[in-house]
Amino acid sequence: MLIDKKMPENTYPDPLKKGVELYLNYLKKDSDLMMYIYKYKDVPEEELMLALLKKFKHYGLGDTQYFEIIKSLRQKH
Repeated sequence: MLIDKKMPENTYPDPLKKGVELYLNYLKKDSDLMMYIYKYKDVPEEELMLALLKKFKHYGLGDTQYFEIIKSLRQKH
């Protein structure tokens, strides 16, 4: 899963399956996380990172990961 970046046929238990789905989808251009960052592209990084920590707890990402995602998206656009 980590190497191929695709969902295995059988994933148990269900919480693990949900975690794998989140991992495989959060960096896609049209994911809810990416769309939120695009929507608030003019918000300062620190403020946006704090909002992401609150709104997207289910991803289990930390401040450093959110900063990297924000910076990466802003450099591309």
